[in-house]
Parts: sequence; C-alpha cells; structure tokens
Amino acid sequence: MGRSESKQAYNDSRAAQQQMAAQAQQGLDKTNAAMADYNNKLNDFMNFGRNMYAPGGEYDRENTLLGTSVSSGGAESSADQLSDYDKRTGGMNAAQTGAAAEEIARSNQRALTQFLAGAADDRMNKQTAIEQYGVGASALPADVYGRIYGTATGGREGALGNETKAAQTPGFWDTFLPALIGGAGAAAGGYFSGGGTK
Repeated sequence: MGRSESKQAYNDSRAAQQQMAAQAQQGLDKTNAAMADYNNKLNDFMNFGRNMYAPGGEYDRENTLLGTSVSSGGAESSADQLSDYDKRTGGMNAAQTGAAAEEIARSNQRALTQFLAGAADDRMNKQTAIEQYGVGASALPADVYGRIYGTATGGREGALGNETKAAQTPGFWDTFLPALIGGAGAAAGGYFSGGGTK
C-alpha cells in the first residue's frame, strides 16, 4: 500500500471515528433524557409505595379505621340485640345482659387485635416488596450505561486501530528509497575504492 493509500485509509478511519463519536453523543444525550425520566418515575413510585406502606401510613390508617369500625359496630349491635331479647322474653336480668355484652366486647377486641396484627404483617410484606422492587429497578440505569459505554468503546477502539495500522503502513518510497540509497551507496563505495574507471 502506497503512502497515498495509507493516508486515505487513515483519513477514512478518522472520519468514521468522528462520525461514530457524534452518533454516540446523540445516543448518549437521548439516553440521559430517558434515564432521567425513568428515575423520576421510579422515585414517584417509590415515594407512593413508601408513604402507602410506611408504619402509620395510608394502609395502616385504612385498616385501623376499618377494623375499629367493624369491631365497635359489632359490639353495639350485640348489646342492642341482648337488650331487645331481654325486653321481649324477660328471660335475662340486667347483670346477665351486662356480662354477655362485656364478653362480646372482649371477643370483638380480640378479633380486632388479630385483624390489625394480620394487617400489620401484610403491610410489612408490601413495604419489603416495594423496597426490593426499588433495588432491582434502580439497577437498570447502570446496566444501560454499561452497555452504551462498552459498545462505544469497542467501536472507537476499532476505528482508532484502523487509523494506527494505516499510519504504520510504509509507503512505496519508504520501502524502495532506503534500498535505492543502499544500492547507490554500495555502487559509489565500489567506485571510490578503486573499482571505478581510471
């Protein structure tokens, strides 16, 4: 390959490397925008999940309200039923009615405690699942950037390698001229050492 061909190969490789660098920058800019949007949406989702399932959060408040409403409503309804039964039948005295109502209230309180304990356990499971999801989802940007830089680095090194090889390729005169000079020197040396015409 002559010097002009080597120079052309070098220039072509250099232009290709510059074009790849420009395209890589465009791709990186778009990726940065997409990753910023992804991170914002992930943060919104995580904030929602953390607020919903935090101790004393929305999930706890809703279950506490639901459980206490059912429990107190059930106790009041049972007391009303016992009172109505006593009035209709005359079969229970006030002490028996009061004791039965208290036992029903205690039973409702045990049920409420069990319900709230189950709700707290469920809340903790959901909170853990949200955090685990966040850890997994937050790994995506690093993976994306790793793939981008790996591809860009490989392309750049390939183009630079072609440039380097083209620059190292000797041209015609780089190869022929030293031989020509060496031959001329040998001929001149022979001439001056007495091998020439007298």
